[in-house]
This record gives sequence, C-alpha cells and structure tokens, in this order.
Amino acid sequence: AAFAAVLSYASLLRPAVRVDAGALILRNMIDTNVIPLALIDEVVVRQVLVVRAAEKRYVSPAIGNSFFRTIRPKTARDGETELTYPDYVRDRILHLADGARRRSGSADLPPVRRLWAWPEIAGLVVTALGFVVSIVLT
Repeated sequence: AAFAAVLSYASLLRPAVRVDAGALILRNMIDTNVIPLALIDEVVVRQVLVVRAAEKRYVSPAIGNSFFRTIRPKTARDGETELTYPDYVRDRILHLADGARRRSGSADLPPVRRLWAWPEIAGLVVTALGFVVSIVLT
C-alpha cells in the first residue's frame, strides 16, 4: 500500500508547470527540468505538453488534452475553435519565451538544468524493496 501511495503521489500530484525567474520549470514524476525561457523554440500541447529547447525535447504530463480533444478540437457554436486551458498555457509560454529572447539579445544563456526528486526516488525504492521482501518472506 505504501508503494502504491508513493507511486500515486509521484505520478498524479507532483507534475506541475510554472514560470519562475525567467525559466520554465517542468516538474515531472522523478525529475524537474529548469529551461531558460529564451531557449524555448517550440511548445506543443497534445496529450502531454512538449517543449523543444536547445535541440532537445522536454515532456510534462501536467498539461494536456484528452485523446478525443487531440483528434477533434473543441468548437463553439459558430464553428470557431475555442481557446482551452492547455491552449492558453501554450500561448502564454510562447509569449514569455519571445519576450525573454528579445531581452536577452545575444547574451549567453544558462543551460537547461535537470534536478532529481530524491525524496520521491528514495520513497519508491524503499517501498518497492519492502514490497519485494514481504513477498519473499511470505
């Protein structure tokens, strides 16, 4: 039960997307990617949020559309495509990235940083070992 609880927390509650101090922070299940806004080239929202920066692809499950909405976008009564929350997030990130690129000019930008979520990793490892030991001893 403890393993399921830690796994549920890490996969369902931990993922988040935010902008802080000129960087896009993508918090995933066991890691966090800190991407300077000026490095962002492309943002796409399908079933997950995909950010291309510095010729690499970063994915976050925190923002996304359902499979059905990916195939058939939500439309208003007049046939126009409605702006959904994932679309708003994509547009906002692109707007902030464009402003950061203009402000930075040709200055050197910090690289993308990857930070590991050590408490979650330790919780998953310890509870998985406990689960395996409990199966072996019974």
